[in-house]
Amino acid sequence: MRAVFLFLVYLSIFSNLWAGIITASYVGSILLIDIVITLKQRTWKLKIYCRDHFPELAVIFIWLLSQIYEVNGGRAAFISSGSYMDSLRLALNVFKGIFGSLNPVFALSSTLIILAGIVLTVKNKQWKRLKILVVTFISFLLMACYLILSCAKAGSHYLSRPDVFYGCFFFCMIIILHCAHQIFDSVPRIRPVIPLLLFIAFVDCNTSGRTFRESNCLQLPPQICLDISNDIKQQFLDAEASGAGEIVLYVPFFEGEGNWPLSISEADHLSSHLYKMGIIKKQIKVIEMIPTREKNSVFHIN
Repeated sequence: MRAVFLFLVYLSIFSNLWAGIITASYVGSILLIDIVITLKQRTWKLKIYCRDHFPELAVIFIWLLSQIYEVNGGRAAFISSGSYMDSLRLALNVFKGIFGSLNPVFALSSTLIILAGIVLTVKNKQWKRLKILVVTFISFLLMACYLILSCAKAGSHYLSRPDVFYGCFFFCMIIILHCAHQIFDSVPRIRPVIPLLLFIAFVDCNTSGRTFRESNCLQLPPQICLDISNDIKQQFLDAEASGAGEIVLYVPFFEGEGNWPLSISEADHLSSHLYKMGIIKKQIKVIEMIPTREKNSVFHIN
């Protein structure tokens, strides 16, 4: 079982930087609460605490290792080095903007459900359920702090990505569902409305077209994206085969600023990535990246 546990921890932390914090924040909240409880009881001893919480401390240690790998990874070298405080303010504004853009009906109903659930939990003296709510809320706070601080460094726009901000909504939904369960448990007469509420939630779900399905900036078919990538790679391979140290790179034309998403400013990074991945044996300097509509015709891009 220990091997299975370690394997699951590995998957939950190392599979994705932004998803790994979900596990770390939940475990961290448990550790913080237990520290507060033992300090309040004046029974806290470091050796006993580490012995009793060895699995949780191991998870935090493994997560810290993953952060070290991320900081020293190749992609970290491309992070812009502007004013961190300015980026932090932008990240905070993006964070507030995301919650401000929620459907008002959903926001209001969720707030009422949470308040009613907390009141009923305290009234019924269900302290275990209350502890779950507290742990989840602290996990949300830890997750939010991490995302704001890290995205302030990596780029505040990262916060608006569903795969990055997912963790915050994950903990919010746990709180909402837990409080809803408390309400239905305390007031059995309203249980028949559960199917209706589920149906309303299902048909009114708005993802703005951005979900966890296969997606890209321009919503191009996946095969076209793969063909473009292979074409760029082949141009570098042809240059290497001919012994050239420089290349003029031809890519499809896009109307975004700087030919985004195939930005002209990222030309040299393409060579670096191909070299680091072992696709080319030496770095080839990109003299110029030329967006051309001829490539659009080849790949059937309007």
